[in-house]
Amino acid sequence: MLISKFLKSSTRHFFNKPAYKFSLVKINDKQTLKFPYNFSGFDVAIQNKLSESYQEVLDDVFQTDTRAGFKYAYANTIEAFLQRDFEYFRDICEPRLYSEVERGLLDLDEFDLELESTELYEDKVKVAIDSFSLIYGVQHIREENFSAKNYTSKEYSMSGVDLKLYTAKAHDPMYVKKLQPMIQIGCLFYSNQDILLRKKGGEVVAGGDSNGYHRLIFELASESDEPEGSKYLDKVLHSPTAMVGALGIFLSNQKMIEFIRNLFGVNEAVWKIVDIDNHLNGNPHVH
Repeated sequence: MLISKFLKSSTRHFFNKPAYKFSLVKINDKQTLKFPYNFSGFDVAIQNKLSESYQEVLDDVFQTDTRAGFKYAYANTIEAFLQRDFEYFRDICEPRLYSEVERGLLDLDEFDLELESTELYEDKVKVAIDSFSLIYGVQHIREENFSAKNYTSKEYSMSGVDLKLYTAKAHDPMYVKKLQPMIQIGCLFYSNQDILLRKKGGEVVAGGDSNGYHRLIFELASESDEPEGSKYLDKVLHSPTAMVGALGIFLSNQKMIEFIRNLFGVNEAVWKIVDIDNHLNGNPHVH
């Protein structure tokens, strides 16, 4: 299984900070709700033509229908919003995102608001992978990383696959020991379900204009204490011969599959949600 546990009077806008893009809904002149879900839907750009290629790589690596797994996670996430399932979000979200979800759900009561939805049929959900990144040198839990000024970073991109490498300027053996390679996948979902934001017992405040699209970013990180994937990647980065061979991942799906299997095949890895509808501007690892 891909995931182990798996209104007209309103004004909608975004508030920008260096590392955040909070989605806000103005309730009235004195109240504004900051909530990690865009009730109007996600603004859809041109869809990535490599979506099917990404899907094939993931299916081959994990020997499962990953599209079904992502759809299942999306349906569970929508249901968790409606049920206010804090435990689900605590388990599946990266901690910085969970803090935003928790605050948003608690603010519903403070503002006398509630969520409601049309019925969701899982088989009616459509999903397309629109980004694929391999990341190494930082930790999945953002608060455990240094500030951006304490890293040097390199990014490579070929055939739609991004490789992001971070190196801490100050060598900390304990920090390096905990590093694990990660995969980050952006998924664009479409369904006939809308989550409506409503005044309790009253009018709809937001969601009546939803376009049906939402975007979740998933991140795969190993929870093993034995970083075999890190040892393999370290070998690649420090061996010119191995590096040349690894560059084949940008030219061949089969090379990509072998590379990812070497990173994650030994360890038990878990998918987490790191952002919803760009609420945290992608939730960067460092800022």
